[in-house]
Amino acid sequence: MNTKQNLILVFIGVAVISLIVYFSIPKQVEIPHYHAGFLVYIDGQKQDYSDTQYMYLDSCTVLDKQKNHTMETPDKVHLHNDVGDVAHVHDDTSTWAMLFKNLEVNFPPNEPLVGYKNGEKVDNLINTPIKPYDSVIFIIGSEDGIDKTQYVTKAHIQDVEGKSSVCNR
Repeated sequence: MNTKQNLILVFIGVAVISLIVYFSIPKQVEIPHYHAGFLVYIDGQKQDYSDTQYMYLDSCTVLDKQKNHTMETPDKVHLHNDVGDVAHVHDDTSTWAMLFKNLEVNFPPNEPLVGYKNGEKVDNLINTPIKPYDSVIFIIGSEDGIDKTQYVTKAHIQDVEGKSSVCNR
C-alpha cells in the first residue's frame, strides 16, 4: 500500500471510531419544566393545598439536570413554596390525576367530578395532560355558588415562577 492509501484508511478508521464514540455517549435529555394553575371545590368549598404537607421539598434543579426520563411520579408534577394553586410540571405526560395522587388527595368517590378549562366544561379533564399555563377548575359535588369564571391567572402563575426559590425558573 502506498502512503495515500494508508492515510485514507487512517482517516476512515478515525471517522468510524469518532462516530461510535459520539453515538455511545448518553445525551442529556431536556426535562420539561413549566407551570399551570388549578382550583378545586368540594361541595362549594374552595380547597386549600398551600399547607406544607402538600409541598414537594426537593429541588427542581436536580430534576432538570437528570439525563433520563425515569423520574418517579412525584418528581413529574408537584407543588412548591407553599403555593397551593400552581402545579410545577417536569413531564409532558403528567396529568391532573397524577398531581392529586402525589398530593395524596382523595376526592369523594360517589360525587361527580367536573372539570372546566377556559370557561368550558371538559370531559375527563382530570386525566388530560397538563399544558404550560393551563388554568383549570375542578368541582366535586355541588356547583352552587361557584364562580366558574374565576381562574388562576397567567399573571399569578408567572409571578410564582419568578419567586420560586426551589425551581429557579
